[in-house]
Amino acid sequence: MIVGLTGGIGCGKSTVAKLFAQYPMCITYDQDKIAHEGYYVPEIKNQLIGLLGEEAYSDDMTFNRKFVADKIFNDNALLWQVNNIFKPFVKWKLEQFIHSIPLPKIIIIETALLFEHSMQDTVDRIITVDAPEALRISRILLRNPEMTIEQIKKRMEVQYAQELKIRNSHYIIHNHSQGSLNSQVMAIYQDLYDNYHTIKKIEY
Repeated sequence: MIVGLTGGIGCGKSTVAKLFAQYPMCITYDQDKIAHEGYYVPEIKNQLIGLLGEEAYSDDMTFNRKFVADKIFNDNALLWQVNNIFKPFVKWKLEQFIHSIPLPKIIIIETALLFEHSMQDTVDRIITVDAPEALRISRILLRNPEMTIEQIKKRMEVQYAQELKIRNSHYIIHNHSQGSLNSQVMAIYQDLYDNYHTIKKIEY
């Protein structure tokens, strides 16, 4: 069974993924982290330099995340082009991972861009993690103190609207407190486990 776990920046997807990973039937996959490996794939690197300029990579050829973020989060068309550059690599890596997992398993794919990458038809179920905007901003500032509130809001704006993610999901997790989070994850896991053979339809 393939389950997409998504939500806007600062909603707590990684925290939820770790809770699912505690269940023996679940295997989690951090697609956003895997996508970062693509920075150093020659074909992707050349396309990024062609699109964004030589400054996309520092003098030591490490990926210049701040420069790229400043460019793409202020230009929706540019962001769309960058996402499209990564799509084939992300899809290939995910398929490799899925084929390496012995079934039966519940594979939880953690990704911020599930809807942006049109993945909704490639998963059996979708879970969206939600949290109040003020809490999301405080979480992001805690882990990225160099960011401004304006920059954070810009990133929120370019993501698929949270209310649309919620509307198109099978499960919603309200990430307001740790105690509530545990019980919500447990309930969803139990439903996935109990209905595994009914729900599982997607074949890779």
